[in-house]
Amino acid sequence: MKKTLIAGLLLSCSLLGGGTLPARAGDEGLQIQLLKQCFRLPQPEWPQMLSENRHLLDPSFFERCDARIRWGLENNQIEDAIRFSLVADTAMKVNGQLGKYRMALVYGFLKSGNETLAKDMVTNIMFTDPDNPEAKFVMASLLRTEGDLFNAYNAFKQLAEGSYRADECYYQMGIISIISDKADLGEKELKRALEINPNHVGAKTDQRGAVGQLRE
Repeated sequence: MKKTLIAGLLLSCSLLGGGTLPARAGDEGLQIQLLKQCFRLPQPEWPQMLSENRHLLDPSFFERCDARIRWGLENNQIEDAIRFSLVADTAMKVNGQLGKYRMALVYGFLKSGNETLAKDMVTNIMFTDPDNPEAKFVMASLLRTEGDLFNAYNAFKQLAEGSYRADECYYQMGIISIISDKADLGEKELKRALEINPNHVGAKTDQRGAVGQLRE
């Protein structure tokens, strides 16, 4: 199981960049000191610390975090990898960018079948970035998997209304409605998914199959 977990995480985190060591920058010592200072503070205090040292948050800073995340994964130090993904995402937010490191770990956890860690990580993302639609979508999918159809449906509905992956969200809403014995509503939602994306294979299949079976 550990090998599967590490393989899934490494595969997912490959999207973050190359596997090279951090570029040696003139501020290497200061960057390392900044990381140490952050880790001595509670996470809510990281943004201020990083903002005060924004001049150190150059590409080499993120390469350094990326290398440490990879080291943690390769050596089964998952908590260390998570810690560096947290600080890297916080630094990206300070730089006015959307973080990507924690989401990479989320997909790694999902690929390895560890939905508990995936949900913990998504919850952390939603706490610091409550408007992150990708995190909301993953959370909605996890809720559906857990059988929490009410909250999953509402989450997908909110995302669809915000035009985030609307075809997939309406498809998921349609399936949930069908499972919840609301075939008429489910059929409308599947049709809506096809209106947005006529090539959505799942919506085509389930509109012909699942709804039809319920009507028989």
